[in-house]
Amino acid sequence: MASEPQTCGIGAARGCVTETAERRPRVAAYAWVVFALTFGLLISDYMARQVLNAVFPLLKAEWALTDGQLGFLSGVVALMVGLLTCPISLLADRLGRVRSIALMAALWSVATVLCGLAQTYGQMLAARVLVGVGEAAYGSVGIAVIISVFPKHLRATLTGAFMAGGLAGQVLGVAIGGGHDGPNPRNLMEFINRVPQHAVLTVEGLMRHVYPLCTMGIAMGLHVRVGQEDNLYGRRGERATSVQQIEKMVKISEELWRPIATADQAREIYKIGTFYSSIDETLEKIGWLPNRKRVASHAELEAA
Repeated sequence: MASEPQTCGIGAARGCVTETAERRPRVAAYAWVVFALTFGLLISDYMARQVLNAVFPLLKAEWALTDGQLGFLSGVVALMVGLLTCPISLLADRLGRVRSIALMAALWSVATVLCGLAQTYGQMLAARVLVGVGEAAYGSVGIAVIISVFPKHLRATLTGAFMAGGLAGQVLGVAIGGGHDGPNPRNLMEFINRVPQHAVLTVEGLMRHVYPLCTMGIAMGLHVRVGQEDNLYGRRGERATSVQQIEKMVKISEELWRPIATADQAREIYKIGTFYSSIDETLEKIGWLPNRKRVASHAELEAA
């Protein structure tokens, strides 16, 4: 008789575990569709917020802006988000979260287009204010929508994944915004100006920028490198072998009166086989100031 309660207790515990596992609700496909759409909109949200930062140097030169004006273009979005998150979240609970998300996405999308069409600083600032208004409560309302369609045991996981979408959007916004400018002589010249005076600078392009960027480098007196296997470089995605890329750049170099270096000349240009005795000598050879030399202390001077 004493063994029966123990057997019954173990069976009941196992039965509880099985029953709990069976009661855990399955996630419907609809919920994952909602998460994917909400997550994609969050990436779009942060891309629209950060894309302008990548072209600040162009705006500063085009409109003769101060650093303060540029900073306000970026900060006004955060200001609007901070001021309006609570009120718009309350309004979304009353009007409906899904409807509110659609209106927010439409507003910040139109505002982002207006940023691209702006001709003056005032127009750009007004468009950025609208971006902030549209994005103000999307984070809170988006998480609320996700939580409402998923069971409890997945809410923390999906909230974390949703929040990670903001970081991904920031990276993509700056990357795409910066890439929109593309390789051009102004950017390359700015890069050259920041390189030490006697350093050897070699230009290398990727994809369809191989020929334009290397041609600019040759015209500016730089060295170039081509010949990456299976590198897409053409406007329609044509592939070129290493030999074809080298032959093309040799022809362009000759047209620009830049003779191709021999093997011995290349070794001399890149200082292959040349070694320097110290870091200071290396810095001096490439045009940088050497490290400051240690000054003897007062005790050392007295001892001497």
